[in-house]
Amino acid sequence: MYAKVIVDIAARQTNRPYDYIVPIALAPWIEIGSRVGVPFGSRVVLGFVVGLFDHTEVDPKRLKAIDHVMDMYPPLTPELVELAQWISRKYICQELAALQVMIP
Repeated sequence: MYAKVIVDIAARQTNRPYDYIVPIALAPWIEIGSRVGVPFGSRVVLGFVVGLFDHTEVDPKRLKAIDHVMDMYPPLTPELVELAQWISRKYICQELAALQVMIP
């Protein structure tokens, strides 16, 4: 299984999801809306899962695996993730900013 993750990078304006491998051990806890730790460059950063897929267009040999799950239960529902995507398009803001605002 593969996940599309929006990463929290302050230095760069990354506003697109990156593909990551979902490890079998973490699969039961990863859902759309989960906060996860993912390797990005030489460090592990916070990210939000915005999609789950069985196949990816990227070569799987080039993908990294999700490192860990931040919460036992996803803080965002799939509907809130869709709302964040709409807010990002409507108000021309980073999708990450729209997701972060929804965290209680």
